[in-house]
Amino acid sequence: MAECRPQNYPKLKDYKPSRFMLPTCHYDAAKADRAVTFIENLRHTKGKWAGKRFWLLPWQEQIIRDVFGTVREDDPTMRQYTTAYIEIPKKNGKSELGAAIALNMLINDDEWKAEVYSCASDRQQAAIVFDVAVDMVRQSPALMKRVKIIPSTRRMIYQPTGSIYQVLSSEVATKHGLNVSACIFDELQTQPTRALYDVMTQGSGDARRQPLWFLLTTAGTDRNSICWEVHQKALDILEGRKIDPRFYPVLFGLPDDADWTNEENWYRANPSLDHTITIDKVRDAFRKAQETPADENQFRQLRLRAAHQFGIGIKVNVCQRKIRVVPFQALQLGLKDIFTGRKPDHDLLRVVLDQLERNIALSGACRMNNGGLAILLHHPDCRMICFLVVLKQTQCHLVHP
Repeated sequence: MAECRPQNYPKLKDYKPSRFMLPTCHYDAAKADRAVTFIENLRHTKGKWAGKRFWLLPWQEQIIRDVFGTVREDDPTMRQYTTAYIEIPKKNGKSELGAAIALNMLINDDEWKAEVYSCASDRQQAAIVFDVAVDMVRQSPALMKRVKIIPSTRRMIYQPTGSIYQVLSSEVATKHGLNVSACIFDELQTQPTRALYDVMTQGSGDARRQPLWFLLTTAGTDRNSICWEVHQKALDILEGRKIDPRFYPVLFGLPDDADWTNEENWYRANPSLDHTITIDKVRDAFRKAQETPADENQFRQLRLRAAHQFGIGIKVNVCQRKIRVVPFQALQLGLKDIFTGRKPDHDLLRVVLDQLERNIALSGACRMNNGGLAILLHHPDCRMICFLVVLKQTQCHLVHP
């Protein structure tokens, strides 16, 4: 007997195409159904869901139908979107969705000798999505007959078309000459530089008819990172400041004025809550977040995707090594209290530094070899560093770059 969707498991109802669908494109239900059906015949690999069919949650099915079902009027074999950016808090099923999409592009996309890659900051992180895909294949007798898995090189081959799925990391960012048909970027916010992203996106898929870059990440905090750059592009498109018909943006998280302590808002930011993660787990994390500013920052960034909305970022830089970001809101001081004009209020700035001094272990700040504390402060209305503060004993020096 065929396995049926559990009665209490939500299903997308009344699907409506993305508002970013071009007038020259249309929604092809058959193509979307093909991708949805393939993925929902895969099986979960972990926890209480292990061995059960991968029934897509509404937010996941919306993405799949939009990406794979939106096609051009002049050539219905061509998809509109080539890049999908999905920013969502942790434990909402990113890795499983990424693995399912990788297998769909390897097996179900009609691409001869496809090259599908899982990318991340290091080989271990990149292997997370790949290992989930391997477990999914091993649970399918039909796929096991057609897919050859090579664990030693973290590679699998779909033998009917000669297509490959391979793990890459930033350690091989100098790899050129790849003929990418699909790239699954896991946790873009952990990329140490933009090198691997550029290698994988700048011309590597030009020989393919419709390559797909699928970027999955939690919120980042480094405003100089590639993740911040792509996040800003997604935000600009969502808010109408930019237009890129080939870019599909999805941001789950809380707006600036939302109450991060309200459980109803937790559900807004976590569309898989009560399915891939229980509310009790989030409550436990919330109680811990109330203990220190650093824990609050982690909760808001990883559980609510709120780190990008903080009024000011305080970034510790010791010997050119970025240590951690401390949310200014956690210090209970407002941005306008410091920036009263072109130059900051020195007295109030010292209060901030004093609080950081007392919470060095909690905030992740580190003293410099000369006994000082180096901090970079960013103004939210521009992308420039406003000033560099060096605290040495009781002296506060401001150095404008």
